[in-house]
Amino acid sequence: MPDRDGDGGRRIEHDAAVAGSAVIVLGPLARNGETITGGDGNGVNHLPRPVDQRDLLSAIGRALARMRGRGPNAALPVEPATRPLRVLVVEDNTVNQRLAVSLLERRRHIVMLAANGREALAALHGHAFDVVLMDVQMPEMGGFEATEAIRDVERGAGADRTPIVAMTAHAMKGDRERCLAAGMDEYLTKPLDPKLLCQMVEEIAAARPPAADDETPASAISMQVLARVGGDRELLAEISRLFVDDAPRHLDRIRQALDLRDGEALRRAAHGLKGAAANFDADGVVAAARTLEEIGRSQEFDADPRCEAAWRALSQETDQLINVLKTLST
Repeated sequence: MPDRDGDGGRRIEHDAAVAGSAVIVLGPLARNGETITGGDGNGVNHLPRPVDQRDLLSAIGRALARMRGRGPNAALPVEPATRPLRVLVVEDNTVNQRLAVSLLERRRHIVMLAANGREALAALHGHAFDVVLMDVQMPEMGGFEATEAIRDVERGAGADRTPIVAMTAHAMKGDRERCLAAGMDEYLTKPLDPKLLCQMVEEIAAARPPAADDETPASAISMQVLARVGGDRELLAEISRLFVDDAPRHLDRIRQALDLRDGEALRRAAHGLKGAAANFDADGVVAAARTLEEIGRSQEFDADPRCEAAWRALSQETDQLINVLKTLST
């Protein structure tokens, strides 16, 4: 129908009968992907004819995403998730990486990044995850190839199946079937819907037990404490540096209190180190410091056979913790 200047799209947008609907205008003079904003802020998307199927589906996806963004469904729940999850995000686009990580960490989930399928395989070799979010198109190794490789490894090792959710920019007919055939469990379309992303990740993980991780001490502490600091990696590095700097002074005070048989000084110094180490779930340090704190409170230095043994254990455990935290604070 004749409409050289796009005015028909604007009239449709202001028609009360279709108020709030997404509008896509097809015309030979339209510029591909152009968006004209009018009225209540809805976008009028213009596509040139003849229309490419992928361009049309992409335009529909953008329009629907904007509509979701105006409604309540786009908002994430304010409270954190009841169960923090370990999530591997496999995505080569830095903008999409940042978006996915930010949304998941806001729900207090613990996120690791991989830029392609090869990095995903390496991450899964050293860590256990509750869910993997897998981009489909990536350099070096794409999502389908990586998923097939992951399933081969799981079958060969007799390991539990890790849920994999595909992330694809095109919602083409048959995409879901292709994802399932490759070994994926579900799929999400991009641009990502915040609420749908978190809802799918949490629902798919709820059907299986928490991931049991055989990580190195450094990565284990990182995963445990990262959730406690709200997913803020900079804050984790900062508190790690503070402990690394302060712990030797705590040890010096404890040793001096033991030598002087100063019960109150021992109690205070051991209590301070115990509280600092508890932030990192360092059970060995906490247990030894608690023993020395009790000895300081009772002031029975000679009568308590645990005294020197607790000091040796505290020194060893604290040194190990410092070495681990140095890798997190750099």
